[in-house]
Amino acid sequence: MIIIFGILKWVGSTSKPPEIPLPPEVTTPANDTPSSTVTTTKVVELLDQAYAPTTNPFETNEYTKVPRIVYGGSFSGVTLFVSGDVLSQQGVFLLLNFGKETGIINGVRKDERHLDVAATAAKGGLYSVLNPIAVKVNLQETELGTSSFEYSKSRQSTKQYQFISAVESPNVFPLVVIPFDANGAYGGGRITSLRVEYVCKSEGSCVIAECPVGSKSTQCITDEFNAEEAAKWQKKSGL
Repeated sequence: MIIIFGILKWVGSTSKPPEIPLPPEVTTPANDTPSSTVTTTKVVELLDQAYAPTTNPFETNEYTKVPRIVYGGSFSGVTLFVSGDVLSQQGVFLLLNFGKETGIINGVRKDERHLDVAATAAKGGLYSVLNPIAVKVNLQETELGTSSFEYSKSRQSTKQYQFISAVESPNVFPLVVIPFDANGAYGGGRITSLRVEYVCKSEGSCVIAECPVGSKSTQCITDEFNAEEAAKWQKKSGL
């Protein structure tokens, strides 16, 4: 009623309505074009066919067959998407190996020889026929269950891992996700897709690509960057 009364009072008055101030006009110089910070998300699929581990996927001949990535530059985001099937009725857990680092996706370790199965399942790290493998991992910073070796050093059940930093010199590393069962035996499932999606800090300032099985690391760095960077990597690696 107060609002209606105020409006009627003004309509019936002969005085001018109050002036409403307008916002100041903004002008942009003709040669001043706003810069764009939008960068596109790039996608790299690392598997040509489903990956099912052998009983010892870290044996030298087997490990040379796992996917590798060549990468470098300035990153604002790097995410790994993992999909797969569970074949074991008991379910499986997932081991993520990136070069020399290994952890359990959504896992919690109990001791050097065992996972905490209940805590891992509560975090979503136990996959089954009814709960197939579909998970994503932030490769720039993520919490994983520790490996047996890491636990023996730190006595920590989980650890923060940083696989790819914001700024990286060109490098090549294996990147694989391996299913294993509650007894620690590899297998019980297969990985059908291993996809990396990444965003550069500015367009063209970073690269992630597959380094094909059988290709030399130096050749992959030369192809994606240049021979000078490949020589630097070789010297740093002591090869």
